[in-house]
Amino acid sequence: MKLFCMIVGAAGSAFSLDAKPRTYVCGLKEAIKEGYPDAFKDVNAAKLQLYLARQNTGAWLSSSSDDVKALERGDKTDVVVALMEEEIDPIETVRSAFVGAPSENVIHVLVAVTTIFCIVPGSSAFAIRVSDGALICDLKDVIKAEKPHAFKDVNAAKLQLYLARQNTGAWLSSSSDDVKALERGDKTDVVVALMEEEIDPIETVRSAFVGAPSENVIHVLVAVTTIFCIVPGSSAFAIRVSDGALICDLKDVIKAEKPHAFKDVNAAKLQLYLARQNTGAWLSSSSDDVKALERGDKTDVVVALIGEEIDTILIVKDVFDGAPCLETIHVLAKLNNGEAASLSKISWDVIKDAYRRREYVQEARSVSKETVLAIQSRLKRSVNVIGRPQSETECTCVLFNLFEEAIFSTDCGVKTRLQYKLDSTPETVNVEGFADFTFVNAKNYVCVMGAKKVENDTENEDEDEEESEQSEERDPEKELQNGFAQALVGMEIANTWKWKSGEKTVKGIVSNYCKWTFIKLEYPEGGSGDPIVSCDEDELVRSVCTPPSDADLTRIVGKILAVLMD
Repeated sequence: MKLFCMIVGAAGSAFSLDAKPRTYVCGLKEAIKEGYPDAFKDVNAAKLQLYLARQNTGAWLSSSSDDVKALERGDKTDVVVALMEEEIDPIETVRSAFVGAPSENVIHVLVAVTTIFCIVPGSSAFAIRVSDGALICDLKDVIKAEKPHAFKDVNAAKLQLYLARQNTGAWLSSSSDDVKALERGDKTDVVVALMEEEIDPIETVRSAFVGAPSENVIHVLVAVTTIFCIVPGSSAFAIRVSDGALICDLKDVIKAEKPHAFKDVNAAKLQLYLARQNTGAWLSSSSDDVKALERGDKTDVVVALIGEEIDTILIVKDVFDGAPCLETIHVLAKLNNGEAASLSKISWDVIKDAYRRREYVQEARSVSKETVLAIQSRLKRSVNVIGRPQSETECTCVLFNLFEEAIFSTDCGVKTRLQYKLDSTPETVNVEGFADFTFVNAKNYVCVMGAKKVENDTENEDEDEEESEQSEERDPEKELQNGFAQALVGMEIANTWKWKSGEKTVKGIVSNYCKWTFIKLEYPEGGSGDPIVSCDEDELVRSVCTPPSDADLTRIVGKILAVLMD
């Protein structure tokens, strides 16, 4: 039996359905949802409300009538409203419910679904569909399901929903300045007034949105606060929490957002500080203070901000009311044990905006033919013993052989240290870790790093370790960038106690054996502002299995010696 249906509250929604006469109406609900999953994806089939499109006179709703044309526009006439006073009995059979119904040119079933347009501050509006009989508490689940990424950290039950209907009865126009401000993350006086009283969670959708226009309006304001946080030694990240959440809830969300960074940390022990200065100004995400934090450093401004923690029993809405949504840091998060950030977890993506980079040409010292031949022989032996170096450890071994032979060939008074611990202090660059090598003499301090595979916060450590040994999983360019980042931070650790007095010049070298980057780090006059990084990129070989030419090896070794001795 073919039935023609229309969704009430959704424009252009007529559809047909083949139903078995012996099927019960409750089964018809399942068939409607299964046949049109896009239209009913957020709707529980059992909660669909179906109405017979047959008037008291016995006449069925003509498909060409003005009432159906109104339905196609998303509107309801008085005739349609009258038809929707009593649902079809769910345990009645299709044959019984539609006995004597014409098979053509009529509508048999009205499906009561409400299309609701919602908006979250800082986002564009979105539509959801729910059954007229659903409760507002059900609506919260649907909203979270519709925007899983936006609300991944939010308990659906704690979402605060407000009716976008003013005291005059007018609904918020989707093209109004109020909505445009909301999309930017701002709230006008009109919106603030609308958010004084939540919609009752046990009210039905039909009751809450009775008489609401179906187009060009916003029906629901979803009260969620977007908070931008930063942890020293990491890049800023955003979280979203309900306006009604407590600051203690915020700690759990931050840990969930950065599970790797805080994997062994009790969320309750996180210390959160408001990134708002005494002047009322919030910390700009593009400020030198934030760039320093990304490197693990703390400026005087930041030190002043972390004097007093945010009270854990305060409500998010009260704490961040009036805070700008964009280009702002709202929360500084750190552990109360004062532990330093791990150098091995610093990547170029995290710190790239904290430095000014420029190119330079590293001069090369002259190298004798005997030295080149000795290094060629040493490299050949080390590559043959290892096989095809792929892992960080294997490449480091090859590099060590090259460096040792180069230094042995000259009398440069260099002290070599392998896996040297770089010490810092919480007051400066609060990072700890190891350089692959450091070379120190009376004039220079050189930090050497190989290419690095940095663990992603969302990855499992065991999986990372296994994948790191698989060449097909590696990204050589990315690993070189990460080695470059760790060399820079290692150089900054050395600079915190050397550069001001001019005691030594701190330099860096990054290599995966094939490619080489020589680094000089300078600071603006007075030591404030972004550090200036000068780089010289070069190539020894295209493949680790290919012996370098004498000319290429001479050039690279000459640059190494110049970095160590000049």
